[in-house]
Amino acid sequence: MVRLIVLALAVAAGAAAPAAAELRSASCHVAGFETPVRCVELDVPLDYAEPDGRSIAVTAAVVPATTARPSPDPLFVFAGGPGQAGTDFGPWLTTAFAPVRRTRDIVLVDFRGTGRSGALLCKSPDFLGIADAAAVQRIIGDCVREHGLGLELYTHREVVEDIEQLRVALGLREINLWGGSFGTRIAQHYVRKYGTHVRTVVLDGATPVGASIFTTAPRTAEDALERLLADCGADTECSRAFPTLGNDFAALLARAEAGAIAAEIRRPDTGRLAEIALDRDAIVALVRGALYVELTRSLLPFAITEAARGRLEPLAALGAATGEWATSTMALGFTLGIVCSEDLAQSARGDRAAVSAGFLRDSYYRGFERFCAEWPTAALPAEMLAPIAVDVPALAISGEADPVTPPSLGLATLAQFATRVHAIVPEGFHTNSSSPCVASIIAAFIADPVTGGRDHECLTLTALPPRFFTSATAEGR
Repeated sequence: MVRLIVLALAVAAGAAAPAAAELRSASCHVAGFETPVRCVELDVPLDYAEPDGRSIAVTAAVVPATTARPSPDPLFVFAGGPGQAGTDFGPWLTTAFAPVRRTRDIVLVDFRGTGRSGALLCKSPDFLGIADAAAVQRIIGDCVREHGLGLELYTHREVVEDIEQLRVALGLREINLWGGSFGTRIAQHYVRKYGTHVRTVVLDGATPVGASIFTTAPRTAEDALERLLADCGADTECSRAFPTLGNDFAALLARAEAGAIAAEIRRPDTGRLAEIALDRDAIVALVRGALYVELTRSLLPFAITEAARGRLEPLAALGAATGEWATSTMALGFTLGIVCSEDLAQSARGDRAAVSAGFLRDSYYRGFERFCAEWPTAALPAEMLAPIAVDVPALAISGEADPVTPPSLGLATLAQFATRVHAIVPEGFHTNSSSPCVASIIAAFIADPVTGGRDHECLTLTALPPRFFTSATAEGR
């Protein structure tokens, strides 16, 4: 079991690590997992340039292995978003991490500004009014005033140091890392600086350091849309129900570009009648969000076709589903701290044309540009945006239909590791570790990174063809 003691260890290059603060620990519960676990809390500097200044508390949940003699190197779980909390991954303890937990403790880390580590919660903009610049400005301004000074210190630079403080305080010589989505980015940042203490890295939905999401997302979303159109065209019932899907979508966007499409609908999130107006930016944001998950993607042809006919309710319903997931699981302040300091800052220095492609054009960039204009930021040092080159064994997991971190980005991420394995999930979407097949691959890789995790036969055996709903009442097929 992870030892909850204070211990000063040597770090890379022989430099002495500062003694970690004392851990506070107590029994606790994480949602979605019945068994009590141990929550540990550690005080760390808000600003590592001023170690004797203001401190904040960082929390993690230590979930013991099911064996009486666990391996000494636990698995640290880094959530994505950015803005999700590691302690929200309780349900994954019985799916994605269950095979690993047979031999190792699992440490669910809440980064500073997320979950139980002082979550920077903000009121989220209405998912149907995200393009309202004035409303966005008010919401972010209110959040800045609520959370006060020091918001520019919630970046990957500080998170890396927090994780290292936690490792030292737990008395661990080596750890294994699992990162999902943006959590794969922090895993790479940590490996860059403290790789001598990392035994293996698992990256589910990988995005490489130095690659701004505002450059990659428009192109990967366009690829995912083209895949959707091709899958629908190849499906007998979908192609019969929506024979002009691509043209309908183009016509819908052209109409919205000429002027926001107004309609009275019964809002899916409140059940109340409301007047809405969707401009082009709002529509493409709703479509991109629906491409993330198999269920919402299967409804997209129907929702797009109905919207082209003037009925916006199905598309709004998809937006409510994906918007609720984002707003209920993300600490928006942490999201902005990461994205504004890293991805937006990097794109702002480059060619503006690089952030525009496909049906998104540059709407994704412009949306966050409005957010980040109001948020205190400090850009990361240039060396943190350069590729890494390490000997740590890495496993990347990519979904073929993922609209944001497809296999191409998994390959780009793995290129930085000397030992690398790539598990590509046929018809997979964004993050796939909860699949029993993928969970077994992860466990085999962590158990033996030299030869394990290479058998991917179960991925093809469990793959299912794309499904589509062809009406409001029809079942998907």
